[in-house]
Amino acid sequence: MDSGARLWRSPPLPGVRQLSWSSNGERLLALTPRRLMLWDRAGVLVAASTAPSGLLASGAAWDPRELRFALVRSSGPRRHAARSS
Repeated sequence: MDSGARLWRSPPLPGVRQLSWSSNGERLLALTPRRLMLWDRAGVLVAASTAPSGLLASGAAWDPRELRFALVRSSGPRRHAARSS
């Protein structure tokens, strides 16, 4: 349930194309064309990754049952899917 209360605040993240909370509210995923970042609900950055040269991140979706997500990357007209472990 969203209480509307601010839990924490990050510095500005240029180019963010997607923000998505995990179904249990434990993780926030932020996606830019070149970076994926994960924060816990206290605002601690727990993981960050930069896309390899030539690839751009175009979307992500959480697994509704677990703390895993799928990531869609593209290189020109080609798209690739990857899954977190």
